[in-house]
Amino acid sequence: MLRKKIIAAKVTGLGNRLLPRATAKISHALRQLPLELSGALPVLSLENSRPDYDAAGEINYATALSAGFDLKAADDVVIPSGEWRLVDTGLRLATQPNKPSVRIRWGRTGFDVVAELQIRPRSGLAVKRGITVLNAPGTVDADYEGKIMTCLMNHGKEDFRVKKGDKISQGVFALAIRPHSVAVADKTRGDGGFGSTGQ
Repeated sequence: MLRKKIIAAKVTGLGNRLLPRATAKISHALRQLPLELSGALPVLSLENSRPDYDAAGEINYATALSAGFDLKAADDVVIPSGEWRLVDTGLRLATQPNKPSVRIRWGRTGFDVVAELQIRPRSGLAVKRGITVLNAPGTVDADYEGKIMTCLMNHGKEDFRVKKGDKISQGVFALAIRPHSVAVADKTRGDGGFGSTGQ
């Protein structure tokens, strides 16, 4: 018993001596890496895109750990069986004064971290009515300035009637990694939405 205690004490003492040294060496090595950071963590927010409907005031997360928030219809729309329609949510991305991205450079390579808003289907509508987001997950890029629309597809056997204020999809804010090795075309998205940068 005494021998086990002595061995345990020696092991603990060895760990107490080695761990700080290892931590110091790792920290020193990280400081020597050619790692550069610029910009700020990209954050997106939403605002109303039309004066007749306070869509932004209706946004909320259902629970404390919900990843997505409900997107609602800003108009009455009928989607025939087997067809799809663009449904306005009454929202747009809020104007941002600075470029919303972080640039991380590691030696001669690196990547940018950019923000996006993903548009995803609601599971209840999909299971009960056969209604889904046709281009799921739809991506709203940070430089898009137009209305946020949901492309709803009706896979059901009956026409689907959307009323103003109905929950039609969900939005998820996410971060995406973009490598520096891929060229960026000299284009401005502005309010160009579906298919505006090519088919």
